[in-house]
Amino acid sequence: MLFRSAAYRFNPVNMSLGNAKNFRVWGYEVTGNYFDLLGVQPLLGRLLRPEDDDPPGAHPFVVLSYGCWQTRFARDPKIVSRSIKINGLAYTVLGVTPPDFQGTELVVRPEYWVPMSMEAQIEQGSNWLNKREDTEVWTLGRLKPGVTRLQAEASLTRIAAQLARAYGFPDQRARIKLSPPGLIGNALRGPVTAFGAVLMGIAALVLLLACVNLAGMLLARAADRRREIAVRLALGAARGQVIRQFLAESFLLSLAGAAAGFLLALWLCNLFSSWHPNFDFPANTVLVPDLRVLLFTMASAIGTTFLFGLAPTLQATRTDLLPALKNEAAIARLRRWNLRDILVAGQIALSVMLVICSVLVVRSLQHALSLDLGFNPDHAVSVSFDLSKQGYTQERALAFERRLLEQASGLPGLEAAGIINNLPLRMGMTMDVVSIDGAPKLALHDTHFTVIYNVSKGYLAASGTRLLRGRDIEPRDYAGSHLVALVNEQFARALFSGQNPIGKHFRFGLNSPGQPVEIVGLVEDGKYASLSEDQQLAVFEPMGQRGPQWTTLVARTPLPPQQAIDLLRRTILKMDSDLTLFNVGSLRDELALPLFPARIAAIVLGAFGLLALVLAATGVFALMAYAVSRRSREIGIRMALGARAGQVLGFVLKRALVVCIIGAVAGAAIALSAGRLLSAVLYGVSPRDPTTYASALSLMAAVALLAGWFPARRAVRIDPARTLHEE
Repeated sequence: MLFRSAAYRFNPVNMSLGNAKNFRVWGYEVTGNYFDLLGVQPLLGRLLRPEDDDPPGAHPFVVLSYGCWQTRFARDPKIVSRSIKINGLAYTVLGVTPPDFQGTELVVRPEYWVPMSMEAQIEQGSNWLNKREDTEVWTLGRLKPGVTRLQAEASLTRIAAQLARAYGFPDQRARIKLSPPGLIGNALRGPVTAFGAVLMGIAALVLLLACVNLAGMLLARAADRRREIAVRLALGAARGQVIRQFLAESFLLSLAGAAAGFLLALWLCNLFSSWHPNFDFPANTVLVPDLRVLLFTMASAIGTTFLFGLAPTLQATRTDLLPALKNEAAIARLRRWNLRDILVAGQIALSVMLVICSVLVVRSLQHALSLDLGFNPDHAVSVSFDLSKQGYTQERALAFERRLLEQASGLPGLEAAGIINNLPLRMGMTMDVVSIDGAPKLALHDTHFTVIYNVSKGYLAASGTRLLRGRDIEPRDYAGSHLVALVNEQFARALFSGQNPIGKHFRFGLNSPGQPVEIVGLVEDGKYASLSEDQQLAVFEPMGQRGPQWTTLVARTPLPPQQAIDLLRRTILKMDSDLTLFNVGSLRDELALPLFPARIAAIVLGAFGLLALVLAATGVFALMAYAVSRRSREIGIRMALGARAGQVLGFVLKRALVVCIIGAVAGAAIALSAGRLLSAVLYGVSPRDPTTYASALSLMAAVALLAGWFPARRAVRIDPARTLHEE
């Protein structure tokens, strides 16, 4: 074998210590060699071992995370060997993991680990371990010394092909690809990598913009010290000595800025780490800058010193001594384009690009908030619980849901109430292969996958999902003697070429398709996994056809959300006070997780865009102020010869206007060429949206005009007599 492997699966459970109230926690079902493979040592007690795998169901052991032990059990030093209840059954605590171990996924923080061989007790009624087509388990492997990733992939691909032939899977061409752990294999790697690349690119642009701003200021400073440098050189100072002095000053400036930035980053990381988003699963928001971040900060400071501090120094030391000692030739140089003008144009270009990106992301977030989700989140609330975790059989769960629906439908202030197993855009959706009844078998890569929901009568009205054709689910459909379902428009397009699907039949499954299912209703398309997904197939079955699953009660009401939630909570707990409720809130709150990437992108890019505007305004202001201060004699002469205020104003603003126009055009061109990189964080907004470009350019023009106005006004107020006297 080319590598050692272990398997794990993320799953929520209800946990309690003794007679304490249940609390819902997320953790891993793992094989016994999981901790040995990772080399994790316990903080207390012991961890799971390979012998805890056999026989199945005989090892009710649990390992707690440090965070769970600290927050849920108050750091109880005698927690090892204690008995706690998981889904109503007693489990013995084996040990506690060390504080720095957060599982094998970067985005979540598990609170427990149990043997995967306890699957039948943890997930009652699931039996996924015996289903070869199940894909909701993750495998972690460690390559043996001398084995490459390509060799391991080739070996696993051969094994997969052998298993496909042995067990009759139609698709025998599947290729196994290995990826580093931490992002659910490749499921999140693409979006996270794309978002990280965009974020790093934007941060690099802001860093470059700040450096360009600094270089412009150093150029102005060097120009102001032109006479001082000439005196030093005339008195015998070596050119290298002057350069070293300027670089030392720049280095101290960069080092101070880098230190302040690193301290600010530490504060922001602590602030972000203390934030706990209101998600059902324990999202990992801990950010800890490490040695690599510190080294990068130091390297940036040193690089800034040499790249952007050397050019002004070299320019200053190449000055002609005699004109510099007489303080001449400054005006002649100002009339030509110089390095400072180019730097300000570059600032404007980078700022325009960043502002365009910021406006694009903000408009994308606005569009995401108004997307057609396939349900109406306004004036609707939901409460979820898991009957299977409380030991309910399928018959008991279905009877409980029926009684709950009857009581909820009669509550005052509720316009409609319905039940669904799992709301769209939540984690843990169910999917299966579908085919037209009677059609020949297809290979896996030629089949259609559909999202499957179990719903009750009233769910469509409660969620605001539109029924386009046919009828709704009826109570008589729950028995399942005659299988029926509702499908969405994409289902009808994919399987029936857009024809009316009412009365047609389809089947679930690949190798051994189930019974034919009659389509009795057509509902609108929606978003099911993410806001940026392409249209997916969706099936809405009568509740109870797939065994006990999560139960989400949805209600539409004109009441304030909290009042309606309290009403539903009391109704549910009155029926069973031991139930653990979760995902309690309005349907608008349910959008917190799917909107999380767009909101983070909007916040980060908005902050970067604002910083870019400030830096650009600083650059334009510095350019204008420097030009006015260096040309005050010329302006005074013009005004003495009769130049009006408007003429002086145009004379002063002309160069800044040309610089801004050139920079803005260049920035818009760069944004156009790089806009496709933002597609990973955009929802329904084109990276080349003309409205966005017009808005960003208008905003940039207003900021530049405002930044240049004050130095220009100062030029108009110059006293010619006083200026000529000083000269």
